[in-house]
Amino acid sequence: MNSYERVMKALSFKEPDRVPIAEFLIDKRIYNALMPTTKEQYDFDVEFGLDVLASRAWYQTVSEQESQFTDEWGIIYSRNKEAIAHLIKGPIENIGDLKKFKVPSADYDGRLSNLPKIVKNHKKERAIAYAMRAMFLWAANLVGIENLLMYMMIEPEFVHEILEIILEEQIKLARNAVRAGCGHNR
Repeated sequence: MNSYERVMKALSFKEPDRVPIAEFLIDKRIYNALMPTTKEQYDFDVEFGLDVLASRAWYQTVSEQESQFTDEWGIIYSRNKEAIAHLIKGPIENIGDLKKFKVPSADYDGRLSNLPKIVKNHKKERAIAYAMRAMFLWAANLVGIENLLMYMMIEPEFVHEILEIILEEQIKLARNAVRAGCGHNR
């Protein structure tokens, strides 16, 4: 039984030959310590024999400073030693900011990251997953978690509007990932 068959069997609530192994985010320091020649997580996942190979949406850094950077969403993060940067501030503070805000296009060339390469090299051999950040987390990053929770109580339509604009592009992105070959019926 290969990795793809193992994962599909488990997802069908049937017993595979063993429990499928997957890891969607491994800190670079970890995979470099285990395999020093590894350049990216994909290489580690393949060499380590994980059953699921994961890709995730790629968003450009639009500005950088020594201790922080801003991504295409306009979200400012602080650099740190962890796999995930820490949020400093989102670009939306009020309805006026939301009216001017544009979600990064799902159709941007390169948005699918290494998904096409994974599909080309591992179709039907390994299960392939495309990880996308949840809408609520995008919304929290855009306005700040405290503000988002407050707006849920006092301005629910504002929150609804934020979630709608995120959802629209996220659906496009998911469809692009499926068209690129991610999904069960490949």
